[in-house]
Amino acid sequence: MSRSPADSMQLEGRFWLDRGGKPFLGPGRVALLERIDACRSIAEAARAMGMGYKTAWDLVDAMNQLAEQPLVVRVKGGRQGGGTELTDYGRSVVATFRALERDYVAMLETLGARYPGFGAFDAHPRPPRLRTSARNQWSGHVTGIERHGFGALVTVDIGAGAPVQAALSMNAIEELGLTDGSEVHVLVKATAIGIGVVAGWGGSGGNRLHGVIGHLQLDAGGERAELTLAIAASRHVLAIIDPAMIAALGLQAGVAAWAQFEPAAVILAVGD
Repeated sequence: MSRSPADSMQLEGRFWLDRGGKPFLGPGRVALLERIDACRSIAEAARAMGMGYKTAWDLVDAMNQLAEQPLVVRVKGGRQGGGTELTDYGRSVVATFRALERDYVAMLETLGARYPGFGAFDAHPRPPRLRTSARNQWSGHVTGIERHGFGALVTVDIGAGAPVQAALSMNAIEELGLTDGSEVHVLVKATAIGIGVVAGWGGSGGNRLHGVIGHLQLDAGGERAELTLAIAASRHVLAIIDPAMIAALGLQAGVAAWAQFEPAAVILAVGD
């Protein structure tokens, strides 16, 4: 039985650097460093990436603690009025990570070309896809747990250039055994996702993932529309929206857009 190209197995992987057995650098953390370097502010970088200031600060602090030298420092005074910036060492670390990441992708492409149709072999097998009603499922790993009373915001790197946060109770975190580095499945229902075309729309809270609209289709009754947003790392976000939004926002294939959803709408699952 022949298989279509969509059914063929592909080599995929997520590049991540640990230090001393602890998560150090990954796509999401490096994207945060790049944002800080561009706007010279942790608060502005966090806002642009759709994460809370404390989460961003905790990530920066964790990276600084693990690095041989500080990656990010505060700067006082000067013509630009001070702020936060990457050190020369921090910029070199970011550049080195991006170079290693490119080599890693090239390695996977080389292996894929060398072993076409390799069947069950997979250089970096993904966690099994769960059978759930949630249309959005992404695998990732925990990069931070920020406690708030009886609950916490759990930050997950899904390799999409921006983290996803889930609001969980402390009991749920303990039952799942979540710690920094834990591998998890992130689940979000398509009906819980809003779509906008302006950065920062909908307020300062919630998760935001940026991408390009790849598919947009009305259902048979014209009562709702299904939209697929292509984000980084070959990931996609599927949203069910009101058809009236299509004309109101000028939505069509190829248009850049933002997917937004609340941390309370995110479910985390782990394998046994």
